[in-house]
Amino acid sequence: MTSDAFKTSLSGTASWSGRIADGIALAATPLFAAMAVASLVDNGGAVLCGGMPGSALPGGMALMYALMSLVHAGPWLRRIGRP
Repeated sequence: MTSDAFKTSLSGTASWSGRIADGIALAATPLFAAMAVASLVDNGGAVLCGGMPGSALPGGMALMYALMSLVHAGPWLRRIGRP
């Protein structure tokens, strides 16, 4: 037995739950990018995880948020790549 939402998503028409999931997936990348910028500005680029203090690379939370932004970029890349 399958639900109506599952049947609708299989037929190609987006269900309300599918649209919400797509919206959340699209919100992840800009949110993580904003958090990376905010943590970089807030900490002044300080390295929090025991790296070299004088390095030019951002460290700590800014680096983690930047990487998370890249990891969650898939939905945006699929949307851009559509004909």
